[in-house]
Amino acid sequence: YQEDISLQDVAGYLKYSDAYFCKIFKQCFNRSFLVYLSEYRVEHAKKLLENISININDISSKVGYRDSNYFEKVFKRITGVTPTEYRIRTLQILEKQEKE
Repeated sequence: YQEDISLQDVAGYLKYSDAYFCKIFKQCFNRSFLVYLSEYRVEHAKKLLENISININDISSKVGYRDSNYFEKVFKRITGVTPTEYRIRTLQILEKQEKE
């Protein structure tokens, strides 16, 4: 998650042109490579947000974003809430489940 990964890197690794890789990827996954990568990183971030001892800036870098503000923007675009809001809601749900 942390490593810089670009469409060009993946296409080059597979020996495809960027355009061909984009076309094939979208046909297979029904979304662009960059959207898929963002969603993948956000899913990992959601798991990390359950751990209150890891701050959001650290989570941002652990999932491959150098700019925590950009991470928050992407996270909100995908989930509808900020990482902080997601953490609070998730911890409340987990706390409630523990009491039951």
